[in-house]
Amino acid sequence: MSNKTLKSQFRLWTVLLVLVPSLLIMVIYTVSQIEVAKQQSLEMISQRVHAQERLIDYWIVERIGSIRELSKTEAFITLDEQRIKHVLDLKQQYDKSFDSLSYIDKDGNFKMSTLSSGIKYSSAIGKPYFEAAVVGEEHISDVVIGRNSGLPIINFSVPLFDGDGIFQGLILGSIKTATLEALLCENWFGETGEVILVNREGTFLTNPRFVNVLIDMGLIQETAIMKLKLPDDALRNIRLGETGTATWMSYRGQKLLATYVDVPERGWTLIGRISEAEIIGPIYRQLAIVAGGILCLVFLIMPLATLITNRIKCPIDWLIKQSDFITAEQYEMVGQDRRPENVSSELGILCETFVRMSHKIVNTISLLQENEAKLEDKVHERTNALSDVNRALEEEIARHHVTINTLASQNQEKAEWTAKLIIANKKLAFQNEEREKRAAEYVDLQREVVRMDRLNLIGKMAAGLAHEIRNPMTVVTGYLQYFKKKVPDSLHDQLDVVLSELARIEVIITDFLAIGKTKPTEPEEQQLNEIIDRIAPLLSSEALKRGMNLEFKLSRDIPKLMLAEKEIKQLLLNLAMNGLNAMKEHGLLTIETKYQDNAVLLSIDDSGSGIPKDLQTKIFDPFFTTKDEGTGLGLSVCASIVASHHGTIEVQSEEGRGTRFIITFPL
Repeated sequence: MSNKTLKSQFRLWTVLLVLVPSLLIMVIYTVSQIEVAKQQSLEMISQRVHAQERLIDYWIVERIGSIRELSKTEAFITLDEQRIKHVLDLKQQYDKSFDSLSYIDKDGNFKMSTLSSGIKYSSAIGKPYFEAAVVGEEHISDVVIGRNSGLPIINFSVPLFDGDGIFQGLILGSIKTATLEALLCENWFGETGEVILVNREGTFLTNPRFVNVLIDMGLIQETAIMKLKLPDDALRNIRLGETGTATWMSYRGQKLLATYVDVPERGWTLIGRISEAEIIGPIYRQLAIVAGGILCLVFLIMPLATLITNRIKCPIDWLIKQSDFITAEQYEMVGQDRRPENVSSELGILCETFVRMSHKIVNTISLLQENEAKLEDKVHERTNALSDVNRALEEEIARHHVTINTLASQNQEKAEWTAKLIIANKKLAFQNEEREKRAAEYVDLQREVVRMDRLNLIGKMAAGLAHEIRNPMTVVTGYLQYFKKKVPDSLHDQLDVVLSELARIEVIITDFLAIGKTKPTEPEEQQLNEIIDRIAPLLSSEALKRGMNLEFKLSRDIPKLMLAEKEIKQLLLNLAMNGLNAMKEHGLLTIETKYQDNAVLLSIDDSGSGIPKDLQTKIFDPFFTTKDEGTGLGLSVCASIVASHHGTIEVQSEEGRGTRFIITFPL
């Protein structure tokens, strides 16, 4: 917009200042008017629908009352069939609302009827109106298809009793829905407004206003009554059986506004609806008229805007011309031509100020030219002086050039020595790092040697002693089991405690013997899972005895390994018993195998109390015990067995979350 002329900008802003507020006002007005029109239409439709509901109730009450009065005539009290025929014909003649009137006897047979086509189905047994009459009740049916007429009708029935109150039959009055339609047509309004009647399934009970259009669309053939439902969009928005408002798209693709009312006694719903286009059409036409008026106003304003722009533009053009004189350094032409007349006082003042400013500019330029000449003389003098100084500096630089070259050569030698020192330092740092690694490995090796020496010493000391203890222990155990069978039951608990402690001693002896072995059993190539399968019954029995759960997860695709079966069984037994001892009642012990990263993994998980983190690095040391007690040899034995198979064992544990031992056997 900055590149446009003042005239075009003024016109544009004039249009914007007129159009934008006008359009905003029209939009706000239109939206509010549409909402008001919809609300008013819904209120008007609601009034008509409620009025129609009252009219239908009155019409139904009047029809059933008419039949009730007929049942009280002398002909039906005496059951004089000749007089009944006369009464029915007379009633049919004067009351055109009934399509037919029939007399049905107590056995459910149609005795006589005013139906012009005659009675095709003569029995009423099982029909709702007959069943109601048998128990002494009046009946008003839903809209049904008449068996004899084949047309949509509503049945009204009243039971007949003789003077002693004994059931003698009923009067059945059938009314075509066309009579009901005539009542609804009286409340059609506007060009598209109508009132229709549907049942609880949304099926039309009366024809809509534009039934011919539905026939042309192929949706129905002759009538919509009992043959066509409301569109799916309407059924989603209307709550049949209730009262409210809704909008939906009709079969003709029109958006409809509707009010619906429940007729609970009949299970019907009255719907008053009208096309939304009919409601908002007048508003849009009014909007078009207002928009046309605004456009006319814009076209009328444009000449006035042009006139105002020209009056403002003339003095501005004069100022631009004077500026061009100054730019072209034609100072004598400034203010020579005549200024525009009939301009506003502000623009006149601006023009006079510009002329005075131009005269000052001329004077200033003259002074600048004089100062420029003086400045050139001074510059010439300073230039000559600087030339002499430059020559002296060049001579001084030449003298120092030799010195600089010498220093550069020395600096290069220093840089070479510095690079050599850096390389030597890196080599020394690498050698120190290697020494530290070897030192750490040496410390670990020393620890392992000490641990193995301790185990060998313990084994040598305990091998023979364990055999000497085991034999008497076996005898003692046998005698105690024999005494348990002979002594009273009251002493069994004490004997069980002694036997349990002897079993613990047996485990300790086994651990000592395991440590005391000088070499492991000769290994054979076999499956780890097969060894686990052979020891599984023993482990399962022990877990069952302790009230624990034992689960095996054995992968059947693992390869064979060189294994010493006896040592592997002891490894499994020690780790499993360790897990069972760590758990409370109903704990879970899981033994799992799998093949991973060219190695076979064996893991034993328990849900026990776990091992503190600061103790996890010590549990494989001999005689180290946790809060679960024990000899402190079992895990040390396990570590020795794993090491003899060139494997590794590690522990993962968290207090309160259980413990997992992971053994890795490389292929």
